[in-house]
Amino acid sequence: GRHNEVSRSRKAVYLAPNKALCEERQSDWSQRLADIDPSVITTTITGDRNSTACYAEIANAHLIVTTPEKWDSITRKWND
Repeated sequence: GRHNEVSRSRKAVYLAPNKALCEERQSDWSQRLADIDPSVITTTITGDRNSTACYAEIANAHLIVTTPEKWDSITRKWND
């Protein structure tokens, strides 16, 4: 039913202090969330890629794991 569907318009952002912790959290949570609902998409956004390349991933993800610096950089540049 409708209550069981994961909304694409709602997102959660988890900020971790460094890339290693971001990758650890994303790996753990993607496995745990897949057990609950395989349609949940998690992504890690760190400083390795330019911000423009990250927007599509952010648009499709339900859980975004990133560093405060990268999130600040991305959100300053986006236009919905």
